[in-house]
Amino acid sequence: MDTLLAIFAVLCGFVGLLGAIVPVLPGTIVSFIGLVLVNLASWSEITNTQLIVWGVVSLVVIILDYI
Repeated sequence: MDTLLAIFAVLCGFVGLLGAIVPVLPGTIVSFIGLVLVNLASWSEITNTQLIVWGVVSLVVIILDYI
């Protein structure tokens, strides 16, 4: 299960980076989903506090992107 989470997280990271270049793809959202998937893995060292902080940062970036 952890291997699948890692694979999907890496894929989300690549799509998120691609979304920074291609305007059709939601890069910030997909990257954050990848971070959440990493947090769900048993080997993850990402704390819930770090996830919340990155969630707030991602939300601010999404809001600023549409202003």
